[in-house]
Amino acid sequence: MRIQISFSLFYFLFSFWPTLNAQRQTMQLEQALTLPTLNSYVQSHLYIDPVEGSLISGQWESPRARQNVTVLGKTVSWESIEAGPSGWFQHPNLSGGYVYANIPSDKEQIVLMESLGNKWAYVNGEPHVGNRYQGKDTFEDWEPKFDFLLLPIKLKKGNNDFLFKCNRGRLKVLLHPLEKTVSFNTKDLSLPDIRIGENQEMWGALVVVNAREKTLEHLTIESVLEGEAALQTASGAIPPLSVRKIPFRIRANGWGKGAGTATLHLRLLDAGGQVLDTADLTLDIRDGGGQHRRTYRSSVDGSVQYYAVTPASNPGPQALVLSVHGANVEAWNQADSYAQKSWAHLVAPTNRRPYGYNWEDWGRIDAMEVLELAQQELPVDPNRVYLTGHSMGGHGAWILGSTYPGRFAAIAPSAGYLRVGAYYDSFYPDKSLTPLPMLDRAKNASFTDSLLTNLQNLGVYVLHGGADDVVRPEQAYKALEILSKFHKDYQYYEEPGVGHWWDHSEDPGADCVDWPPIFDFFARKARPGEERIRIIDFKTANPAVSSSYYWASIYEQERYLDFSRIQLQWDPSANRISGATDNVKILALDAAILNKTQPAILRFDGDSLQLDWGKYLLEDQIYLSKQNGVWALADKPSPAHKGPLRYGGFKSAFENNVVFVYGTAGTPEENAWALQKARFDAESFWYQGNGSIEVIPDEAFEAASYPGRNVVLYGNASTNRAWDQLLKASPLQVSRDEIVFGKENLPGKSQAVLFIRPRMDSDNASVAVVGGANLSGMRLTNTLPYLYQNFALPDVLIYDNNVIDNPEPKVIKMGYFGSDWSIGKGEWQP
Repeated sequence: MRIQISFSLFYFLFSFWPTLNAQRQTMQLEQALTLPTLNSYVQSHLYIDPVEGSLISGQWESPRARQNVTVLGKTVSWESIEAGPSGWFQHPNLSGGYVYANIPSDKEQIVLMESLGNKWAYVNGEPHVGNRYQGKDTFEDWEPKFDFLLLPIKLKKGNNDFLFKCNRGRLKVLLHPLEKTVSFNTKDLSLPDIRIGENQEMWGALVVVNAREKTLEHLTIESVLEGEAALQTASGAIPPLSVRKIPFRIRANGWGKGAGTATLHLRLLDAGGQVLDTADLTLDIRDGGGQHRRTYRSSVDGSVQYYAVTPASNPGPQALVLSVHGANVEAWNQADSYAQKSWAHLVAPTNRRPYGYNWEDWGRIDAMEVLELAQQELPVDPNRVYLTGHSMGGHGAWILGSTYPGRFAAIAPSAGYLRVGAYYDSFYPDKSLTPLPMLDRAKNASFTDSLLTNLQNLGVYVLHGGADDVVRPEQAYKALEILSKFHKDYQYYEEPGVGHWWDHSEDPGADCVDWPPIFDFFARKARPGEERIRIIDFKTANPAVSSSYYWASIYEQERYLDFSRIQLQWDPSANRISGATDNVKILALDAAILNKTQPAILRFDGDSLQLDWGKYLLEDQIYLSKQNGVWALADKPSPAHKGPLRYGGFKSAFENNVVFVYGTAGTPEENAWALQKARFDAESFWYQGNGSIEVIPDEAFEAASYPGRNVVLYGNASTNRAWDQLLKASPLQVSRDEIVFGKENLPGKSQAVLFIRPRMDSDNASVAVVGGANLSGMRLTNTLPYLYQNFALPDVLIYDNNVIDNPEPKVIKMGYFGSDWSIGKGEWQP
């Protein structure tokens, strides 16, 4: 049985496409096949079900109704389903399972695909991001909409395979006719507010759709605000049949009008100045003394992110409250849930999207970038900075507070969970499986419960609803149990009988976040200042995420990405710092706290050193290194070595204004994979994280033109021309049918390879590889969700296709390079 789609007015399938071309009507998927989820039977890091496995191996065939699929000895079958009157498929299989459809076209053409309720889609074997958060057509006024996912896809003449991985129990698919080959998509905007009376040059962003089969380059976005001169912003490249959210500048000088709106006129120009598309956008005009939006360019990818601000009503330096939102909540609505304070600014970052990253990974970076900006742009007392959040934001308060304890005076999680694994147990592997410690270790920075000791010098107020069935109060009880063992300044309040979101008072602000006792608690707390901190107890799992607490820093670990701890005491009268360390290889101390007119005594783990200053007299930092278990004074580590600015962990490649470079020197199939995979990753980062990643072919890459930026290469040394510019000296080499790991030739050919290395022409930039030793190995990387939360990788992961339908996969090699980025000094499994 061939599964097809039908237009709502015509049931003669093959007559649809001429009708579409002539009348420019939208096509809706109405008939399909579905298969139950295949991965609920096993919880493994790397498990791949047989459907994905057939895509990887190139053995995919269109399924038939009642065709069986066997997974781990259990047999399931494809079955027919039909969409309801509103176009939604609804079936139990769609909570984690598959939907397949065959769509005929009478000619080759490009259309815009809009899918809702799916994690991803394969169209004729090419992967595209799905719309995992949109499971309905109508929304409450406060709800974020995910109605912006419109992707250009190419239909071939004849039959076209569509495979959807679903996650919301519902699926809807529309194919829209193409009106322009290059166009704006105004459904996904990042815009600031105009602040009355201020001279501003601000950033905005919107999506540009490239429905052409070639890379778009040298585009310009021209913006004109009413009464202002035109302002032009050059755009980066947009790969073929893709989308990119493009930043543009906005100028608003001294707008003296009252609150209202202004029209921003945009034109998209090609290299010759020809107008490709236009759009009129609306900007809100607001009093800068009230709630408003601000934008900034992120260091991660140069994208434009916004944050909401409600300044304190009193002038002069005031406290700052960083409030992090829950899942499916906009930063604007988070700020709007608080009444304006006289003594504190309220700042709400976005987590990059309403779901974002659980305030981890790139969500964590967004929160801390916004905190830095707010402290620069607002008059802030740096010793009165506080952190709070609700639901996912309650988790954000726990994880951000315990990761950066020196940045806050107090935290207040509301309805928060400690870590995602405690909330969604299925995100963590079955404990009966063979452990993969090198892989497990990469996730340690997310294990909030292991970092809570960092909070002992902060005030902690925990708020929860007694009848909360979304995040149950047991999550708070677990945190309180841990705190009770060491903490002396925490409070807990549970509101009886209320659920996840509650508001009893008629006063402005929602009680479950704008809770008066929380702000009273905050008002009585302040950071003590570095010179007053005598005792430090600090833990980190990754110095590149968090390395410092007041006057001490964990610069490098003995076991990479495992937990490290320092418990130190400073005695000014004796000019002495002493204490214990665990899993610390290089320790840095702030020289300013020591008296340089007399020798300093440094005692750690039973070793005692006398610092007579000498060459260290002018140093800002004193470094100590542990060699063979003994501490000794050391020179400042070379930036070529691992350190807080560049420490590894594969996901860290996707920051520092990263650029994706896909290979074009391979076979046609290898080149097609590289472009499709780079495009898929860029689409995924845009959808999940409001990203704007530059994607270019290897022939367009020159290292000198991208100084200091992270680079991700797609392919291998045989297929990607940029390899030798960046990785010629790497001890790990991947080429067609060969992987050389130091002096070892690794067995097999169908291996996926992901690794990260330092850019040798930079002190802080990295280069990563997504590839394999052959096409099957390359395709294997399609299944790893490394651009999403709850997933982490070490420096190196090499595995082969034995992961298909195998809960106990054989990993060829994984682990961490050494301090000098060598293999010999690294940690490896096996």
